[in-house]
Amino acid sequence: MNIVVFGPGRTGSILITKQLATLFNLQEVINDILPNCVIHTHNPLFSPTDKTGWIAVVSSRNNVFLAVCSKLILEKTNEFMHYTDVEIEPFIVGKDRFRFEYILHMCFYSLLELSGYSKVVYVEFEKLFESNTYLSKLFGLRTELEISTEKSPHLITLISNLNELLSYWQELQNEDLTKYVGSVKKHILDQFGSSNNYLTIQNK
Repeated sequence: MNIVVFGPGRTGSILITKQLATLFNLQEVINDILPNCVIHTHNPLFSPTDKTGWIAVVSSRNNVFLAVCSKLILEKTNEFMHYTDVEIEPFIVGKDRFRFEYILHMCFYSLLELSGYSKVVYVEFEKLFESNTYLSKLFGLRTELEISTEKSPHLITLISNLNELLSYWQELQNEDLTKYVGSVKKHILDQFGSSNNYLTIQNK
């Protein structure tokens, strides 16, 4: 079995990857693909050359506003999964910066190439914290899995203009984002490099 976990960032994809590695006794890999592995990626264009036997897991977060803010905070704190009490000065997020990350997040799902996988499983971030059997049940099991992560405590304290961004985000809901998919795809290719999009299992 091989699994790839897709996520645009701050949707629980790292936690999901670790839980699936435990659930199915798979190797966690990042820059390589091995037999019986689970790979985590923020690249929606990633695709094994042969998808036979591969399961695609798509992670999402119902509260997109919090996901985008969390990503912007991560850039300042460099903390995820577990958090320290290191003091960081509150900062202001510009509307253009917020809009850019919002567009990347939303267009991520439009760029996924999910045809050909043996199975596609959709995982909601919020439900991961509601039940320790939520993920395993999506695979027809009832195994209890440890929630080995924390929710960031930094949101309210670090982004000074949070209410302003919330109002702006609500305005963005009326915008047609399909016109940006091509530009986002180019950004993804520039970020990851086309040579990393299609990978084959190495015989190791």
